[in-house]
Amino acid sequence: MTAREKAKAGLWLIKEAVLHYLAEHPEGVASAEARRELGLENPTGERKDYLFWGLALQLKEEGRVESRTVDGQNRLFLVTPAVSLSQPETNA
Repeated sequence: MTAREKAKAGLWLIKEAVLHYLAEHPEGVASAEARRELGLENPTGERKDYLFWGLALQLKEEGRVESRTVDGQNRLFLVTPAVSLSQPETNA
């Protein structure tokens, strides 16, 4: 497996984990909570966490996740049923 294929597979696994977590929380979750619970927090402790924001943006663009404001707090919600994403193709 090439480095690129490993990166694609890793990204797929992380997206699956985010979708699984959101499926377990139909009430929606704050992005900070999801980052913390999934172990995707920025290790430097900086407030901005571009990895998770980028993942959330990709999932929003794919129509899998949406943001809504609930009681003044922005929360992430699963849009589609908890069906597995297509696993990336690898050239074995």
